[in-house]
Amino acid sequence: MRFLLILMATIFLFSCSKKDAIPPKPVTISSISFQAENLATNQLTVGVGQLLVFGSSISDSTRSVQYEWTITPSPDMSLVKGASSKDLNWTTSNRGPYTVKLGTTDESGNRDEKSINVNVIKSDIRNALWGDSGFTVALNEANNKSTPISITATQSIFQVTGPSYFNGWYNNKSEPGDVIGYNFTNGKLVSVAVLYDREYTINEYQKYYTDYQTYQNTKMLEYSKIREDAIWLNTQLANQYKANPNRWGEAIVLGLVKFQTLYETDRSKIVLSIYSGSGDVIFASAYLPK
Repeated sequence: MRFLLILMATIFLFSCSKKDAIPPKPVTISSISFQAENLATNQLTVGVGQLLVFGSSISDSTRSVQYEWTITPSPDMSLVKGASSKDLNWTTSNRGPYTVKLGTTDESGNRDEKSINVNVIKSDIRNALWGDSGFTVALNEANNKSTPISITATQSIFQVTGPSYFNGWYNNKSEPGDVIGYNFTNGKLVSVAVLYDREYTINEYQKYYTDYQTYQNTKMLEYSKIREDAIWLNTQLANQYKANPNRWGEAIVLGLVKFQTLYETDRSKIVLSIYSGSGDVIFASAYLPK
């Protein structure tokens, strides 16, 4: 009899505890971050070739959750990493509108979803868009395997260390001295300068001018040419060189002439120039937003 009472009491207590147990709350997605910052909107505009890093936080980080990121329409999946993890990395390759969606499922089967609309457009310069943050620029230069030279709140400078947007255009050779500098105001990208490293001996001076022409006829063809200028000094020596195009490279070195060409896109103004400054030949391009 005593054993029966104990057994009945045990069953009663078990049934009460089971009835009174409070199921855990469903795990929900608290936020999605982009380039290490919380998104204030579900609309993004990014450039082709940019590395996009999405992060997420959930309502209860102690719970077991399955993550599922999807991108519609489906991009090149070889450029997507972390589709089933907390963070997603996606290097864009084609223009167009996309939807990035994160779905989570907790151990009780509860599901939550959040979506972001991503518009991929042609980059303004390299993999960057005007208004990008320093973090985004540094992230993409690291993805390009560039070497940082100096990074501050107002300027980030990188050395291009492998075939890329800039180097390798001349005779398909890598030019590891090429340098790109990004300038920021209030944390937003406002201008870019690219310095192309060239150093020729006296017998090769004409290559400075032919390099300038080569760049005009290759990379710059994607831009609309507005104006081309040759600014000569008003001296007898300059006039002698001006009459002989085969010596224009030497004229550049002597500081007798500055060649520059103005281009534009629907979003940018670009100036390609070559001239002598402080004893060195400066071959560079400058990019500014319209």
